[in-house]
Amino acid sequence: MESCECKYPKITKVRFRNETIYQITKLFDGNMKSVTWDKKKLDHFLNILERQFENLNSCVSPAKIPERRLKRYFKNLNRMVLRKMNYSALAWELIRKETKHHLERLDIFQAKIH
Repeated sequence: MESCECKYPKITKVRFRNETIYQITKLFDGNMKSVTWDKKKLDHFLNILERQFENLNSCVSPAKIPERRLKRYFKNLNRMVLRKMNYSALAWELIRKETKHHLERLDIFQAKIH
């Protein structure tokens, strides 16, 4: 049986992963009229994220206080990129690249959990 010390970091990592996925889906909930991406692929991507979020939520209870720096980072992406650039196609492309970068980092992070 694992001790609490061994389990706690794993739970924290799962919560962090889940919060990141949540923040990404929240980011994509904005005005996407200027997006020229394949809508079917975009919907599929968002559905996958939503499923992962739900699955991870069933594993751990959400953190009482979300990671402030993470939340602030995504809030700034929304404010400084999307809003400031008026939800333009270029703004969404920057968000897409940033999201891809985060998801790649989460994959590396996930590999370290196991």
